[in-house]
Amino acid sequence: MKCLLGLATSATLILNSTNALFGNDLMSGINPFLCNDASFVIIEDNNTWSIANSTADVSATENGWRIDNKDKSSVGYLRETGEGKWLLDWLTSDGHEQWDCIDLFSTTNKVVEIIKPKLGENIELLQTELLLTKDKLSETQAELAAITTLRDKLKATFIENQEAEAKVVSLTEENDGLKTELKVSEGELKYLRPALKRERSELREATETIKTLKAELRVSQGKVKYYSNALEAERQSNKE
Repeated sequence: MKCLLGLATSATLILNSTNALFGNDLMSGINPFLCNDASFVIIEDNNTWSIANSTADVSATENGWRIDNKDKSSVGYLRETGEGKWLLDWLTSDGHEQWDCIDLFSTTNKVVEIIKPKLGENIELLQTELLLTKDKLSETQAELAAITTLRDKLKATFIENQEAEAKVVSLTEENDGLKTELKVSEGELKYLRPALKRERSELREATETIKTLKAELRVSQGKVKYYSNALEAERQSNKE
């Protein structure tokens, strides 16, 4: 039985997912079923029926399909029992088997309807997180601007002190009084250097924080786009 139907579980799931995303028109003539643990797809092409990856002969009946083995050694009847449930009767020379089957298209559509509200909630949550991330990024950028301004001031002060130090050295021999001013300037320079080092460290940390926030923003935007596209696809599917 399994060999005859040519099981294709992965292919069936792909077809089912495609139907949920793009609607019934695209999947017209494709009928995936799950019977116990066996999945198979019945395909219609110009009023001719076949099973994917199988050589069995398939013909439509009033309430389903008849499936014949090529060597006529077995025959099966797939018929609908109601509400997306089907029954497969399989007759061979060894006896009779009966399998409960599920119309995977019908089942998937019900699942999509159930999870649709949750998808909407998730999208709204992601949008809120995105807004919070943008606000946090704006705050960090403002802090970075303030740090940059302070860094520029410290840099200018450091340059001024270097120039003063060079001038004091050149005038030492001419005026002993300038030696005292030189020592004061050197003391200020020693104080400013650690401060500048700390500010540079804070600047590097702020830069890494911005990089992290930008990466989180890109991930959040990707999620919002993905869920928005999925929701829009479902809405279009329901309209169709």
